[in-house]
Amino acid sequence: MAVCARTQLAVLDLDIYLVPVRLRVLEADVLDVDESVLIDRFLSGIKTIAAISLALNYPTIVSITHSLVNAYKNLIAISLATEYTFEGSEKVSLLLCLAMCPI
Repeated sequence: MAVCARTQLAVLDLDIYLVPVRLRVLEADVLDVDESVLIDRFLSGIKTIAAISLALNYPTIVSITHSLVNAYKNLIAISLATEYTFEGSEKVSLLLCLAMCPI
C-alpha cells in the first residue's frame, strides 16, 4: 500500500485460492492465462463474426476479405462459362485445359 507518492509501494505476498466472478466462485487457476490462449480466443471471436457477417450478407471489416475472394471466384466462373476473359481467368482456363487433356 502506498503511504505517499514518494515512498515505495509495499508488496503483499498473497496466495489466491478462489476468485469471485459475478456471484460465482472460481478456482484461482482461471487467472493463469497466457498470451497464446488470449490470441486463440480473440481469433475465434473474429472468425465467428466473419461467419455471421457472411451468412447475413452484411459486410464488416473481418468479412471483407472473404467477400472479395468469393466475388473473384464468381468472376472466374462467369468468365469460364462465357467468352469474356481477363488475366486471372486465362490462367485458370489454361490450368483446367491442362488438367482435362490426357497426356
